[in-house]
Amino acid sequence: MLSFRIKYPTEPPPGLKFEEFEDIYENENWSKTLRRHFKESFELRDPNNKWIAKFEFRNIRLLIRGGYYQLGNDFWIETESLSRVEGM
Repeated sequence: MLSFRIKYPTEPPPGLKFEEFEDIYENENWSKTLRRHFKESFELRDPNNKWIAKFEFRNIRLLIRGGYYQLGNDFWIETESLSRVEGM
């Protein structure tokens, strides 16, 4: 079992609920940790607020320590670019 976090483009609306995940607000940028079995890609939807969270298929996934995003170094967060200063 892996865990996922949702990165918000803007602060989420109150009552945001993605399928079985509710009360997920951690801060204005990130959700709480969501536990889910790994799939190559999936979508979570909130029909009331019309938000969609996408975990898209990628041939290669780049991961960076969560501390880079002030989330703690126990976690690895997917990133879209290589870092010169952080371990990957």
